[in-house]
Amino acid sequence: MAITVVLCLIGGGVAFASRDPGGSQRYRVATVTERRVDQLLDLVGTVNPVSAATISFPVSGTVSALDGAVGDQVVLGQQLASLDQNQLEASLNEARASLAKAELAVEVVISGIASAQEASTVAAASASSGGVGNSSTPNGSLAAGEATSSGELQSALQAVLDAQRSASVSLSRANAAIRNSEAVCGDGASDESDQAPSGTGQPVDQVACRSALVSVQAAQEEASSAQKALMSAADSYTKLIEAMAAAVMPTGVDQNSQTIQSSSASQSQQSGQSQEVGRSAMVPTAQDLIAAQSAVDAASAAVAVAEQAISQAVLVSPIEGVVESVGLSVGQAVSSGSSTATIVVVGEGGYEVNTTVSVADLPSLKTGQTALVTVDGSHEVLSGQIVRIGAAQSSNGDTTYPVVIGLRVATAGSTDGAAVLRNGSTASIAVVLAESTDALAVPSSAVSIDGDVASVRVIENGNVSETRVEIGAIGSRWTEIKSGLEAGQRVVLADLEAGLPGSATDGSNAENSRGGFNGPGGGIGQPPNMGSGGLRPPG
Repeated sequence: MAITVVLCLIGGGVAFASRDPGGSQRYRVATVTERRVDQLLDLVGTVNPVSAATISFPVSGTVSALDGAVGDQVVLGQQLASLDQNQLEASLNEARASLAKAELAVEVVISGIASAQEASTVAAASASSGGVGNSSTPNGSLAAGEATSSGELQSALQAVLDAQRSASVSLSRANAAIRNSEAVCGDGASDESDQAPSGTGQPVDQVACRSALVSVQAAQEEASSAQKALMSAADSYTKLIEAMAAAVMPTGVDQNSQTIQSSSASQSQQSGQSQEVGRSAMVPTAQDLIAAQSAVDAASAAVAVAEQAISQAVLVSPIEGVVESVGLSVGQAVSSGSSTATIVVVGEGGYEVNTTVSVADLPSLKTGQTALVTVDGSHEVLSGQIVRIGAAQSSNGDTTYPVVIGLRVATAGSTDGAAVLRNGSTASIAVVLAESTDALAVPSSAVSIDGDVASVRVIENGNVSETRVEIGAIGSRWTEIKSGLEAGQRVVLADLEAGLPGSATDGSNAENSRGGFNGPGGGIGQPPNMGSGGLRPPG
């Protein structure tokens, strides 16, 4: 699946990038045009036949409505029952309040930068006159000096926050991939069948397991890269504030010495001005930033779980068939995953695809979303929809969610599809998160996202200017532009005279993901997944 992404990106660059005739061949540009944009979430799952489905609520609550009765003929995705949402909404409000508190804590940490910059001039003056302009404090914070500008420090600080969030997301996805592989591979390949999908030459279960393990490897490599980027960003930030501290350290004083403390006698003997600088000019350490952002990440995950619980308060039929039994009644209190408070639907020829998602991808999923399924050994794209997002599963401190995708009986029974829809077959899944037809779009690599702000660089008569835009669906190749641009305008994909990141001619901070022409998903608030762009919804 990773190969598909690379090919699509390369294809997009080759087909639509061009030199700018008005920019002395300096810029590679693309034209704003109308096209279809699909934002997809790529997953891997296993196919299983279903003749009888027993379903229950994955969250606790009180039954508020029953929409299915014994004997009813139902179709895939039809609503059968729902829970009262008042209590679930109260839990969501609590989670949002906790998130707001965690985000405020980050702002408080960042505010140390502002106070430090305000105090830097005074601190430098104090240092040059022999006063103590800096101190090492018990929590490791350092005073600001004139070694760098506010912009440099803010950029390095933001890079640490962004890197921590990316590390959290990638680790969560890696754990979800591992959970998927455990479900697919189990204790090893079975001897169920010696038959193989067309062209594979291997037993079905071995093909499925190998595909799952490849996904694990890719996810773990991504997590490892994210962790290295975090360490690099933290190291760069630490060196920066150490340089700032050195700028205001009195001559002859060891920066690493712990004898100078904000509460020490020598500090208290300085002028009232120096004491004020020592108290106000505190710069948060990299550890402070990582801890604060980690708390935000955890609180954001809790909000995602609470939002998903509201979606899980509705039961839908995972197959087409007849309601055989109903173990629910209006007003009944049910527990999560009850084995008795269930609805049973019976139907022949049904298929479902089982997969697992991380809490990082959970916010983008909901019951009823279209899912495009391609079973290994077949080129046919089968249409299905998410019919169930199960209760949280915790392992090694990480939380994942089982997802069930129902395949439409008519599609599953097609000539090509029926030949490969066997119990345990592996399948590539593309969940359609957003789609837009005839939308203004630009290559995704032209869009830079900083928090909630998206922008592109527009070139006109050889002059480049940054323009804020409102974006919609985000694909690996194209990003929908809802406002800020007009058809025919040209946007910059790359500055051909700029040095490669990390090269001798690179003037940017290689660890700072805000620099250069980074595409969507570069920082806080990034979309959960850009999708492969290889599969597209019918039509």
